[in-house]
Amino acid sequence: MSLDTLRREIGGLGTAEWTRWPHAYGSARDTPGHLAALLGDDCDAQRNAAAHFAGAIVHQSSVWPASPDAFGWLIRVLRERPPPGDVLTRCLGALAEAADYLGEVPAGTPVPELSCEARAWLTRFAETPDDGHDLVWEEFL
Repeated sequence: MSLDTLRREIGGLGTAEWTRWPHAYGSARDTPGHLAALLGDDCDAQRNAAAHFAGAIVHQSSVWPASPDAFGWLIRVLRERPPPGDVLTRCLGALAEAADYLGEVPAGTPVPELSCEARAWLTRFAETPDDGHDLVWEEFL
């Protein structure tokens, strides 16, 4: 895959269902921008992107509904164009932290399909403006 092709695919992620689902700090609508930043040359943007994956996509050893897809795209980006060492280390650390969490699940355990209730909640979250996410979380909890 070429870098330009990957950039175009990331540019189209704004319509992907998972980008409307939550990470630790709201919806993952911001995640495609962080993926794009990792493919760029702005060191500060790359560091911010790594912090996003290490602090929002996995947070305090917890993964979120958007995490699996976000990490799948992160791996594609890292394979296509590894960022500078400190950024790569932070991104790989986020992946390792998620793997530790997921490692607690017995090998071979199938991933369950989303229940109707879970899908309905994710849809409600996705349709709620960012400033209303706290209320949707309260309903969930």
